[in-house]
Amino acid sequence: MASRLPPPQLGKLAVLIGPKFTPVTLDIAVNLGLGVPLAHYSMLPRLSAVIVELCTLVNREGRIDELINGLKAANPNIELHAALDALLAPVPIGPGLCQALLLRSVPPLTLINRDSLRGNLIQLTDAPAFRAISISGPSACGKTHSKELIRLVAEAKSYTHVPIDVVDDARTLTLRQVVDKITLALRCDFGQLKVLLSDEPTDAQAAERFVDWISSQSRDFVLDGEQFWLIFDGLDRPGAASTRDNLVPMLLRAVANNSLQNVTLFLLGDNAKRIREARRIVLHEEATQMTRGEIRLFLKNYALSKGWAIPDNELDDLADYVIRGLSWPFDHTSMESISERIEIALRIIDNAAAQAQAGAGAGAAGPPPAGGPMPPPPAGGPVVPPPPGG
Repeated sequence: MASRLPPPQLGKLAVLIGPKFTPVTLDIAVNLGLGVPLAHYSMLPRLSAVIVELCTLVNREGRIDELINGLKAANPNIELHAALDALLAPVPIGPGLCQALLLRSVPPLTLINRDSLRGNLIQLTDAPAFRAISISGPSACGKTHSKELIRLVAEAKSYTHVPIDVVDDARTLTLRQVVDKITLALRCDFGQLKVLLSDEPTDAQAAERFVDWISSQSRDFVLDGEQFWLIFDGLDRPGAASTRDNLVPMLLRAVANNSLQNVTLFLLGDNAKRIREARRIVLHEEATQMTRGEIRLFLKNYALSKGWAIPDNELDDLADYVIRGLSWPFDHTSMESISERIEIALRIIDNAAAQAQAGAGAGAAGPPPAGGPMPPPPAGGPVVPPPPGG
């Protein structure tokens, strides 16, 4: 049995319990399985809310298997037992899920410095130990591209991801526009929000009211098994001050005390000082600028993943081609050029690896010797990348 359940299964458990137990029989089940009265976990008035809180807290304790045993002992319903057993069965996610997220589905450069983020995202979805992530760093370090990685993991896990560009090249969102977007994305009653803010409160008052309200709404997310990832981008820019200083701390506080349920926060561009007392539940990653050495290592590892040990001189040629004419540290314009060239470099490696494998299959000695000619890239690309500035 599993001692903890991932969020989707936890939501299904709450839904299973609802129609099968009364407050009395659920109290019996908790006593049988966990050795304490139901009131130890919740004294809320509504049974549905009690069930949500019970499942959440027991899951956090790692005692889901004991709760399941108690539920079975208190209710002999065969269909319920079968449903509980099915719920505890491992969920197949398909072979190579993590590998499928590695390369071509996201801008390749993001993964030079985002390997640890990818690993933490997978861990976050499988066994949540934190519910907020902050990523900061200098210009063109990959913060915004990290959104694509977050989106891919969310989609792979069937979670709803809500990108919120607080400030971008086109516009700046006010705090009211941000909370409007969150309300619509989380499918909450927009009319209730309008009434809540009808007296035109200050941004600080609006943020406090909104977070209290959305936290109460979030109990239904657990019952439905829904998971939402709110992705805030541009929090380091001047126009984001109100959202950053008023709304974000309130959301983090709600996450920290578990009143905002089944919602994970991603803060891109923010720095660790902004998270204050919620620091203990936040993973903070400091992104750094890409360097030629990291690009070179990325290309080398990509070639190895294709079964080809690329010769050092050709690896240097590719790395120099990718950063041709650009000076470190790279700005956003430079990174766009690098992203385009690295795609060409990856296709060159694909062709070389395929040629090497074809040669080996025909009885050849192996991959092309060091210094040997590289296969032609896609039409219009260089046969061998030119040196920097060429």
